[in-house]
Amino acid sequence: MRRRIIDNYLYASLATGTVEFIRATCTMSTPGNQRATAKVDRKRITDRRAQRNHRERVKAYISHLETTVEELTKASQKGSEQSLLQKLQEKQLEIEQLKRAIRQANEALRTALGAASSISPAIAETVHKDSPGIQNSWPPVASKDETTQGHNHRKIQLESIFEQRDISPSTSRGSQFHNDNRVKNLHSPYGNLACGDGQVNYFQVVNESIVHVLSAGPLTTSADDDDDLAIRAILHGWNAVKDDKPLDHGWNFLRALDQGLFHRTGPVERLAILRLMRSMLMSKRGSPEHSAGQIPSFMFPTTMQTLVTHACIVDFFVWPNLRDHLIASETSHTPEAAAAHYATEIQLSWPYQVRDAYRYNEEKGKFQFSIEFNNVYYDLKSWQFRSNPALKMLAANGPMSSLEGRLQASTSVLMSSLDPNGFIEAGAVAGY
Repeated sequence: MRRRIIDNYLYASLATGTVEFIRATCTMSTPGNQRATAKVDRKRITDRRAQRNHRERVKAYISHLETTVEELTKASQKGSEQSLLQKLQEKQLEIEQLKRAIRQANEALRTALGAASSISPAIAETVHKDSPGIQNSWPPVASKDETTQGHNHRKIQLESIFEQRDISPSTSRGSQFHNDNRVKNLHSPYGNLACGDGQVNYFQVVNESIVHVLSAGPLTTSADDDDDLAIRAILHGWNAVKDDKPLDHGWNFLRALDQGLFHRTGPVERLAILRLMRSMLMSKRGSPEHSAGQIPSFMFPTTMQTLVTHACIVDFFVWPNLRDHLIASETSHTPEAAAAHYATEIQLSWPYQVRDAYRYNEEKGKFQFSIEFNNVYYDLKSWQFRSNPALKMLAANGPMSSLEGRLQASTSVLMSSLDPNGFIEAGAVAGY
């Protein structure tokens, strides 16, 4: 028993000594720990100060950038406004110069023509006098009493531009296709679209037909149906298409025009012309079945088309420069032979076979134009004239490329037909 008490005492003394030793050791290392802690604290303070300074610099730089962007934006807006105003003033000046030049050309042409025979008032499109696009423009919309008198001075023949040739249907490029693509038993109002070599004013005849189509009621076919019909008409002939399903008044007009005039050109050209004219008719009728993308961009109205009253037929010519020329010269008369020659001159740059212009869609059961044909069809550079230099010049230059050069170029061509003896000076017409 005493032994156990002694052992416990020894153990207690040993444990007490160990604890005191540990305490002494801890007491001896306290200054080092304090120094390490102080160093860590100083580093933390330094880091916080550096981070605060960095944030302040970033904030200041962002503020500087925002101020710079705001100043540049204001300056850019002011510059854009000034640039737009300057362009607007230039366009207004150009329009005024065009109006003045057209007035001078008109006066000279009236003097040269004298009292010409009148043409049908249906040539001109009816435009309201208060229309914002026509206000203060020239020529003004004539009243009903002035229409006949005004048109007496607007008969301009294009014999010198469209070289007259005796074109026999038997030798036409389109005659290799079906013979039923000729005018047969067509009833009024499209029965007079057969174009021969006479002196009938074919310009007026086609214009009155277009006006009739646009006023005869809505056209409700879809773009897919129209493409299919145009392709079938060229492949199988108009009689087969008509027997398959009845044609609306728009397609009856295009059938008569194709059989009467455009059978002289190639099948690919006929495909393109039918598609283009049908899309233009649908667009003018405001058909919801046809989108704006169906019309090539080069068929959009030019500035002169917007400002000057003109015959409806002018909007259907492919080349914008040629349309402007027809408006500037107030063209209203084209004999049949000249119209026939114009049709033979139209050429589409198509390097493939006719069968490559279309595909048959099995799912829809309809023909549709191929991608290759669409690429050519929507490119104005693909629409050309075969050989006539005067037509090529008017399509390339027209009266709108520059006020001086274009108007003088078109005027010189007009003068050659109006005044073969050279009594009228072209410079006096252009006003320069």
